Amino acid sequence: MWIEQKPGYGLGNFVALTPAIRTLSSKHGPVSVYFDHKGLEEVYKLSPMIHVLEKRPSDAPLNTCGVPSQDSKRESDYFAWHRILIGANGIKNSVVPFVPSVSTSPRHPGKVAVFHGCAGTIYRDKKDLGIELREALLKDLIANKYHPIIIGNRDDWNNYWKDTSIPDDCEMYFDLSVLAALKQISKCGLFISNDTGFSHMAAAMGLPGTIYWRDTDMIKNKVPSKDVKHLQVERII
Repeated sequence: MWIEQKPGYGLGNFVALTPAIRTLSSKHGPVSVYFDHKGLEEVYKLSPMIHVLEKRPSDAPLNTCGVPSQDSKRESDYFAWHRILIGANGIKNSVVPFVPSVSTSPRHPGKVAVFHGCAGTIYRDKKDLGIELREALLKDLIANKYHPIIIGNRDDWNNYWKDTSIPDDCEMYFDLSVLAALKQISKCGLFISNDTGFSHMAAAMGLPGTIYWRDTDMIKNKVPSKDVKHLQVERII
């Protein structure tokens, strides 16, 4: 019995699997996982619920596809994976994703992690909130005495941030490993994001936040956390 973190899928796709991994681990002990994304492997090898496989087994994993088949149009990937892999009913109030503890640093209520990213380029335009909204969010945070910390990768910079006017008050990190990025996120008191992998990871770490959705499916990808607000918006050029 093993689970595969599929090649070509983003951080959020794996986080959606973690509630099922949590349940499997409680019943059978650590769950064997093969990671294609070595940055994610570096993070989740810290979890006692996961046994990292060094080589991909020859038999089929429990999850045979990258995203789950939906039972209805109102079901999120988090619930779908739990239903498919666990076969349990009535689990919608107990689906809890997780990211291992990566830091002992205290959270700073004045620091806000800001993400605007996309895995690859297929959904780049669908996830783009627009320059004006990015700039307005940063200005509003600073006006309200928050300290924005923009975190992403080099693709996020090229896709979204390089043409955005970023105030000097902001910190920026675009060349960190996933683990190093999570250590920065763990210092923040909340997050603001588009639909991107780090928003799923921040929510799974217990941070409150707001996710802005444009043309991707909010119901299918929604993070199951009472501390995260979800807002559907139109792109502002």
